[in-house]
Amino acid sequence: MVNITTVKTKPYTDQKPGTSGLRKRVTVFQQNQHYAENFIQSIISVIDAAERQTATLVVGGDGRFFMKDAIQLIVQIAAANGINHLVIGHNGIMSTPAVSCVIRKMKAVGGIILTASHNPGGPSGDFGIKYNISSGGPAPEGITNKIFEISKGLQEYHICPELKVDLATIGKQTFEEDFGGHHPDPNLTYAADLVNTMKSGDYDFGAAFDGDGDRNMVLGKHGFFVNPSDSVAVIGANITSIPYFKKTGVKGLARSMPTSGALDNVAKALKMQLYETPTGWKFFGNLMDAGKLSLCGEESFGTGSDHIREKDGLWAVLAWLSILATRKQSVEEIMKDHWQKFGRNFFTRYDYEEVDSDSANKMMKDLETQMSDPSFVGKQIIFRLSGTGSAGATIRLYIDSYENDAQKIFQDPQVMLAPLVDIALKVSQLHERTGRTGPTVIT
Repeated sequence: MVNITTVKTKPYTDQKPGTSGLRKRVTVFQQNQHYAENFIQSIISVIDAAERQTATLVVGGDGRFFMKDAIQLIVQIAAANGINHLVIGHNGIMSTPAVSCVIRKMKAVGGIILTASHNPGGPSGDFGIKYNISSGGPAPEGITNKIFEISKGLQEYHICPELKVDLATIGKQTFEEDFGGHHPDPNLTYAADLVNTMKSGDYDFGAAFDGDGDRNMVLGKHGFFVNPSDSVAVIGANITSIPYFKKTGVKGLARSMPTSGALDNVAKALKMQLYETPTGWKFFGNLMDAGKLSLCGEESFGTGSDHIREKDGLWAVLAWLSILATRKQSVEEIMKDHWQKFGRNFFTRYDYEEVDSDSANKMMKDLETQMSDPSFVGKQIIFRLSGTGSAGATIRLYIDSYENDAQKIFQDPQVMLAPLVDIALKVSQLHERTGRTGPTVIT
């Protein structure tokens, strides 16, 4: 018999989940009393009490520091709250797309994913707790708002402190956690080793994934970079090369609002339905559940289809391999053919990470005021405060410019977009307001 203990606690006011759950520094979870316990209890509390006895909850993460501690807390708190069935990854490790798949296969009530995705790990790095619902997709705002409201009023949580689950494998296996202290982010800055290896010309195809396997980056020979907006457009244009879509057909295409219009050009030419959504994979999930969407992507290195309700980096790379096998061309040849056929959306994203939150919020507020000025009517500039960071604020600047002049489509994006970047920086006074001289990452 496992004893249930009720522990008195005090609520925290900063446990509002973002687009990808609650992300904070590891030290916040470790040093603030009952911090992780409170949030886990708040998640469990949104599962209807009558459902818990028969419910299955899936648990897994990316192996980063504090994951195993968090899994033990989830086991203890879930048991104390009447959830009888947990499915946990081997050694606690399960990629985000795998969690989504298992939730759907097992008809689970939901899942808890322990990851901060592309953010750095380790004792001084980031940790995250994310809740996915029974569709396999991220919890929608109605659920995350409910979790936040519960967390703000929480006075106690229930736990079985003696309950311990052995997550270890039979025999010996070694997992290198915390990604060597680096960002497990598949982009040109943080995957520089892969980029440099590809530049040697020894390999025809390269791919990178983030810590939990949902984001991806595709490279061709000599380090030829496929930006994520182009990647989903190429998959859309070659959709009949992919066995999954041969079976299911294509219901529609979608991209997030900051993603370039490259996918729009494909949808128009091939007469497919296109949807533009706010940032956040749950919005794609809603369209999938309504039977309206087959393929989608976002500029932040996320690509996926309706086989699950999460972005799936491994699936995206397999889709590319199917296209390569069908077309028997290099990555660069496929991209250049694509631009000649559909035109090219020159696209870049500037990330300014961990800037002062007050400065970032004031800049965004002032920009909104400026945009209401009549002189800006008909003009578009996209700035966004990201919800995936754990400290300070991340400002993202997006620039997208369409070109179908055959003489210009092979130019360097940074050269082509430099005048637009200059305008955006002048209008926003981003560098002056943040004290930065340049972005942390350029995509």
